[in-house]
Amino acid sequence: MFELSQLQQLIAVAEEGTLSAAAEKLHISQPALSRSMQKLEEHFDAPLFSRTKNRMTLNDTGICAVQGARRVVEAAQSFDDSVHEKSAASRASCSRRAPRHRSGSSCLKSRWTPPA
Repeated sequence: MFELSQLQQLIAVAEEGTLSAAAEKLHISQPALSRSMQKLEEHFDAPLFSRTKNRMTLNDTGICAVQGARRVVEAAQSFDDSVHEKSAASRASCSRRAPRHRSGSSCLKSRWTPPA
């Protein structure tokens, strides 16, 4: 299975146009990015790039992969945002409703203690 970071890297390569520019944008080394792209190609069992001596460009499969990667990354970000929003709302609701325990902690951090 591929990792979300590999899809983000593929998108960066497409946006920046070169591996070296994408690696700089992502703050990783160019060889590490190159290995990551090779792993994606192995996963899909298809080349994503056309390679010449000094150039690497997305081929048709790579263009299709970038389009799919954008949808997956966008969905993952939306999912992450919604869980964080729900978590924040739950914490706020919990701290407004829940009685404080002897320790002074709210419901998220407390353990039940029997009344004295």
